[in-house]
Amino acid sequence: MAWLAIKDAAKYLHTNSNLMYALVELGEVPAYEPIIERYGGRHTAGSNRRLVNTEDLDAFMRQKPAPGRRQYEREEVKEKLRVLIFNERKGMEKRRAKASKEGTNND
Repeated sequence: MAWLAIKDAAKYLHTNSNLMYALVELGEVPAYEPIIERYGGRHTAGSNRRLVNTEDLDAFMRQKPAPGRRQYEREEVKEKLRVLIFNERKGMEKRRAKASKEGTNND
């Protein structure tokens, strides 16, 4: 059993890190945040660094169909990504509208 950073987990699966981050965000691959992480000589609590277990990656690969033209072109994952992107854009629009409204009130 080994723990990998998300970028290293992407290499382990022979894919790119953007897809790996999306799979983690969607809950397709579990990732864990260390409670205390040693960084730059000091302990940092609440770090956003996430680690993936190789056993979880192996289990993820076993549940997927054999690779075809592209390894992760499953409709349900693509739909989840669409929803995730849509919600992120919607949230950005709300934050921009709120910021512009606050900007006009301060004048």
